[in-house]
Amino acid sequence: MQLAEYYLRLRTALADVSEGEETTVTLAQLTDIFVCTNRNCQILLQKLVGAGWITWIPGRGRGNRSLLSFLASRESILLQVGQHLVDKGEMKEAISFVETYAVSSWEKARFHEWLGKQFGYQPLFINNQRVEKLRLFFPYPFFCLDPAQIQYSFQRHIVKQLFDGLVRYDSEKQRMEPALAHYWDVSHDGRIWRFFLRKGVFFHHGKEMNARDAAYTLLRLRQLSETIPDLWMFKQIGTVTCSEEYSFEIVLDAPNHGFIHYLASERASIIPEGICEEMNDRFALEPLGTGPFQVERNECKLLVLRAHHTYFQGRAHLDQIELWVVAENEIEGKTVHMDGYDLRWGPKTAEETDWKSVSRQAVGCKMLLLNLKKSGLLQNSALRQALCAAIDREAFLETVGSGDVSPATNILADLKKSSDPEQKQDVAALLREAGYNGEGLQLYSYTFQQNEQEARWLARQWEEAGVKVEVNILPVQEFASAAYLEKADLILYYQVTDDNRELFLHEMYLSPKSLLSRYLSTELCETVRQQMPGIMQEAAAEKRIARLLALEDQLKQESAVYFLYHRHESATYHPALSGVTLNALGWVPFKDVWFQSRNDRIDSRENSPRLTELT
Repeated sequence: MQLAEYYLRLRTALADVSEGEETTVTLAQLTDIFVCTNRNCQILLQKLVGAGWITWIPGRGRGNRSLLSFLASRESILLQVGQHLVDKGEMKEAISFVETYAVSSWEKARFHEWLGKQFGYQPLFINNQRVEKLRLFFPYPFFCLDPAQIQYSFQRHIVKQLFDGLVRYDSEKQRMEPALAHYWDVSHDGRIWRFFLRKGVFFHHGKEMNARDAAYTLLRLRQLSETIPDLWMFKQIGTVTCSEEYSFEIVLDAPNHGFIHYLASERASIIPEGICEEMNDRFALEPLGTGPFQVERNECKLLVLRAHHTYFQGRAHLDQIELWVVAENEIEGKTVHMDGYDLRWGPKTAEETDWKSVSRQAVGCKMLLLNLKKSGLLQNSALRQALCAAIDREAFLETVGSGDVSPATNILADLKKSSDPEQKQDVAALLREAGYNGEGLQLYSYTFQQNEQEARWLARQWEEAGVKVEVNILPVQEFASAAYLEKADLILYYQVTDDNRELFLHEMYLSPKSLLSRYLSTELCETVRQQMPGIMQEAAAEKRIARLLALEDQLKQESAVYFLYHRHESATYHPALSGVTLNALGWVPFKDVWFQSRNDRIDSRENSPRLTELT
């Protein structure tokens, strides 16, 4: 326990004593307050005196009363400790400390007011140089930033800030664009790929990138694919040969005209040759790439990124990004008002009328999987049809949805609409055809956002239709392990997709970790296995996409999946911040964000909200 905590415990016990007022206490009283021995109590008192927080004149003789007075206000100590914890990056601990020891709402408000001023746009002067920093809350810890080992969308977002791949997918133009490779070519059968790299591209530690770095990266991915299921797409790499310093050749084990999409994955980000052996486990926390930002500090709950000054596509406008890990439930009910130039995820509030926002339809889909791998009730196609027909998608969205969702009939929102409008079916007739006699089904989902609310709404709909469904909500980690596979009949989850449509569709059908592929029947799995090689041999991207979507239509006809909605993501930011956009993952890329001061804005005198002048 910190010395400050003992002081605040003492101050709370003697709350009726004002600062500077002398009071009498016995050593027995103090040991009860501190919950310690006489000897430790006297040591604590001497430390509190030494800190300048109290005066204490011990009484002479056993049982005699001592004189004590408080020199420091509880508010000052409370703020001092809370601020110290924040400065150390211990945000959760700071908030918990203040919530525990503050005795008034005013004390809590004072701390949160101070905390709010520490976030958003933070211009500083260091060694007479202006440093522009953006400090943000972030909901997840940064325990792994190795591109080969990332699993979640937020990790993908950070990796995009730190690394580059050989190519990148432009979702607006729907085509592949050069990145670290300025040109590439492929053999007519799709087996041999040759890449030509840019010159003068540097990693964060100053080494120039060359073909050996690309070869090291790809061969590492092939090796790791034996133990990391997410890297399944790199198993097909046969050989990687460096022909010259800035060019290399990949030979695949089988034709795949879609392989270029795999290289646009964040997992294929290029890393320096030999860096993993050199840094060992430290590489996952402080990786080195070629991206617009580099890791300056990573304590899992605090990530500090610094601009990469020699970035080949132009230096970022901001000098530093600080991401402080504070989960939503840790600040729930403890409003932090941002007085700085803030950027946050989510729509505008009623108080933010002058602020700007940006939104886009996120690449993802809330969907219901019907477990065809499990023997039993759902092997009956009529029962599966009845379950899907009983869902009123529009009513579902009105009841549990919000303004940031739209109904889904396909997994990819902007690719195509369902080829055949859904026909209303007689649920009761389908249940009779299935011979359903009230047996229970198990629906599984996980603790995130509205999952439980949505799952229980669906269960009520099915109950009204005459089908008994029990809802099971698991912690996220337990759900991700898929240990419930043999128990689940129905699975409700949000599938994060990718703006690289072909890459996502390949992952959905071929990745060992794809929930969809885990729950397909043996017959449907065999259909996918037989069709995918032919799809990969198609040289035209449009033909590959069309055949992949035909597989989706087959899944819908088998009532193996039911699509519910697509989500819209948004970000809200102070009007002095510019360059704010949303990527396909629903996150804000940091490279192009910049601050436009009030004096620099043409319309500042008439149309803009008043900004606090910086000094």
